[in-house]
Amino acid sequence: MKTKTAAEDRILILLRMGGGNDSLNTVIPLDQYANLTIQRPNLIIPESNLISLSGTNLALHPKMSGMANMFEDGDLSIIQGVAAPTGRSHFRATKVWHTGIIDVNHPQKDAGWLGRALDTQYPNFPENYPNSNYEDPFAIAIQNRPTPTCEGHEGNFSFPIVKPNNVTNIIGGTSQGVPLSYNADHLKFLGIVGAHSNGYLKRIQNATNSGNSISQNYGTDQLSTAFKNVARMISGGLKTKIYYINSGGFDTHGGQVSASDPTEGRHGPLLDKMSKAIKGFQEDMNAMGLNKRVIGMTYSEFGRQIAQNGSLGTDHGEASSMFMFGSCLSKQVVGNNPVISNTVKNGKALPKEIDYRDIYASVLRDWFGIDETDIEQSFEDYGGVTYYDIISPCATFSSSTPTGKDDEKIQLYPNPSTEKINVTINVIEPGNLKFTIVTISGQRVTTYDKHVHLTGNHEFTIPTSKLALGSYILIVQAPKQTERIKFIVR
Repeated sequence: MKTKTAAEDRILILLRMGGGNDSLNTVIPLDQYANLTIQRPNLIIPESNLISLSGTNLALHPKMSGMANMFEDGDLSIIQGVAAPTGRSHFRATKVWHTGIIDVNHPQKDAGWLGRALDTQYPNFPENYPNSNYEDPFAIAIQNRPTPTCEGHEGNFSFPIVKPNNVTNIIGGTSQGVPLSYNADHLKFLGIVGAHSNGYLKRIQNATNSGNSISQNYGTDQLSTAFKNVARMISGGLKTKIYYINSGGFDTHGGQVSASDPTEGRHGPLLDKMSKAIKGFQEDMNAMGLNKRVIGMTYSEFGRQIAQNGSLGTDHGEASSMFMFGSCLSKQVVGNNPVISNTVKNGKALPKEIDYRDIYASVLRDWFGIDETDIEQSFEDYGGVTYYDIISPCATFSSSTPTGKDDEKIQLYPNPSTEKINVTINVIEPGNLKFTIVTISGQRVTTYDKHVHLTGNHEFTIPTSKLALGSYILIVQAPKQTERIKFIVR
């Protein structure tokens, strides 16, 4: 299961909404609003407070203005009716979502869906890692233990960290929070993990401290802090492919809404934190020119029942909605609006329309470039994989390949750079060219002047060895054109 070269620098962000998110209070089908009022008389949010999404019969919770703006900008997709056929147990459903395996007797039942993919690309892990080719963790879990999503056959590919800007607070290299394996000899494995910690800690800290986060729309809570740190690690040049973030509290059996205000209670503030964190992160990626390298995905172990319970809350259900965020999305709504009955039936949940493994398979194929045959062999046979057109990779990201589409006027490589950048610009009129490097905040760093006598593509080399680590914008001013492109120095 090899990743194609064009996908080597792509990054996936996973956000788990732990506890079972109530999708009917998150993504509201406006064409079913009247019947939702029957099902949820004490939970329903007034329609005038909802944030309608253009071109759809959907609205978002009023606390989700940031993500609503992302939808209007084309940076957010909604996948409806997604479920794992697991019943309504937190423990069982969580394990199934982590592994992508339903059969309790399946030989790969303990390996994570991303761990299996990484296993085939990086054999013998964790022995001999990190090395000169792979200096950084393959995955990072922003918590004090690894994520089972990245559990491989001999070790867990995710490195757990709490405060990546301060290595004294990183959990790793000790018996607490180490990525234990289901299969490896534990004493040997602990020694390997200690070596990993020593190899990874400084690189993580250096990347975090040299990276940038400039959005003003983050919250002040732990979830926004986690996303902000991920933005810094990415912009600081860390080559990690997967970042896992967990946000709990979505098991809203009671007090999901406030008796006096259905936009408040337990659920609304959780959505507010999520919306601000994702909005701030996407703004960082857009501002630093990293948005074509990164996509994100949310999931929860199950949804909630359609009808309210007697405690201003909802009980465990089945299908729910997922979000994908980033600039490389091909569709903004996948799946149909649920049909809500006007008859209350206790225990009734939204039925599955989309199998969760199909979303996993679509991400593996369309983002990481993994062959369909290899993907389908990685999962159990569940009647055939259906691939959904959700992701449309919008650039090639090998560090030795120019940044930018083939039809763009300017391209640049390597990105990130250390010693120099090679810049190709399609000149539409000969004359003087002025190359200016500025920081993300707009402060000029240096300027170079060149002259061309012909139209067409011209390549120039610009040194970067004297630039401080971080993100920059190269501005090229030529007769009748001005081109901009972002790059990283690490």
